[in-house]
Amino acid sequence: MAVTRVINAAGQTIEYERRRPEESVFYKIVLEHIRTLFAQAAFQSEHGFGYPRHVKQEFERFLTCGILAAGFARIQCEKKGCTFERLVAYSCKGRCICPSCVSRRMADCAAHLVENVLPLAPYRQWTLSLPYKVRLRIGYDKALLSKVLAIFLRSIFSWQRLRARRLGLRRPLVGSVTLCQRYGSLLQFSPHFHSWLPDGVLAQDDAGHLQFHHLPAPDDGDIDRLLWRIAHRVEALLDKPEADITVDDEDQALLVAQSAALGSPFGSPRTMQNTVPFCRPRCSALEGYSLHADLQVDQADRKKLERLLRYGLRPPFAKKRLSLTSSGQVRLKLRKPYFTGQTEIVLQPLDFLRRLVATIPPRRMNMVRFHGVFAPNAKVRKALKLLLPKSPALQEEIDLGDSPKAVGRGYRRPWHELLKRVFDLNILICGKCGNKMHRISHIEDPKVVEQILGHLELPTTVPTITSARDPPQTELDFCADEPILDDVA
Repeated sequence: MAVTRVINAAGQTIEYERRRPEESVFYKIVLEHIRTLFAQAAFQSEHGFGYPRHVKQEFERFLTCGILAAGFARIQCEKKGCTFERLVAYSCKGRCICPSCVSRRMADCAAHLVENVLPLAPYRQWTLSLPYKVRLRIGYDKALLSKVLAIFLRSIFSWQRLRARRLGLRRPLVGSVTLCQRYGSLLQFSPHFHSWLPDGVLAQDDAGHLQFHHLPAPDDGDIDRLLWRIAHRVEALLDKPEADITVDDEDQALLVAQSAALGSPFGSPRTMQNTVPFCRPRCSALEGYSLHADLQVDQADRKKLERLLRYGLRPPFAKKRLSLTSSGQVRLKLRKPYFTGQTEIVLQPLDFLRRLVATIPPRRMNMVRFHGVFAPNAKVRKALKLLLPKSPALQEEIDLGDSPKAVGRGYRRPWHELLKRVFDLNILICGKCGNKMHRISHIEDPKVVEQILGHLELPTTVPTITSARDPPQTELDFCADEPILDDVA
């Protein structure tokens, strides 16, 4: 059942191997060290709470993601007489650490933005990075993060409206889609913003129809002035008494992990910040703040836009770049060499997991934000739909339910459609006879799961989590020259 045949986009039959997360390096690291990490956090915490509950649940759900012994769905061919079927394991639907589920969210959200939200227009990415003191405060405080993002976008919106009015547009409309990232390429805790804005403004004519009006690209002077304004307003916001951090007792260990993960693994925060000079066009830096706006996508290149949106929604690391050294340390290869020459990061397993803990967002924190004309309740949202690209001819899609289902508002694309979109694999086509496949049952009863997997000679139990190791013994400062007195009355 591990290797089966599937049909790709070209109609060719290829071999498809089911995902086996229990064999990955990351799964083994979490399985062996996660309880030790939680125990150390509880031991070092002042009140003994350790990490918050949502952090623990994120790792616990990941350890059952893709494991057939935790339950699965049976997918069978519709043709009579064909006994071909597949077992599809349940996913954890994690938001941060699970590479598979985060990749699914990445592909799903990027496709939704390109097809249903962003109209036909050229787009520019505005990236704002922040100093270490600001990262720590907005990484913990959701309300403060929203205020900093509002300052960032209002500054750009005001600049766009001013340029549009100089061109004769009376009521220019602006909007943005912001992807909030909480990590950098070195697994450092780095909350920052990737905001996608049209390279122009929208305006309504007398009939109420929206029209796009292109604006000239910003120059280096515009970027410098915008960054100075943003930095000045953010600093003024942080100086207010209500912006001070108030940490709950159960969140102290999480704040400690975020503070330790602020810097790069290659150096301390003080030595690594602002080391690289900004010599690229449309890029500026000021006292830890940086603004970059040189990445632009043409109107016709929607595939490139979707690919760049996926980058903003990517997981913290790629599984294929993760490995273990001979001494048991975690090695993460970088996508490209760092400016200091390093090509990989080597960390202790517990340090690696602590950096991942720091990137887990708080509950109910939206990582994708919509503003202006792209907001859900914008008055021109209906008129904006007329500027969306025309969808291609609807192809027959197979749903896991009883009948096909169209993708509508609030509907997430099923797993088989994402596999077809990203990897050109049609997983719901029978690899034996080429007919459609459909769901016949969900198996969740442990006894039935054990019987089916035992018949197929597959593992029937979820891997056991390694128990927490005892903390290292504190070394006592005894002097070898002094005698040890047993009892002194």
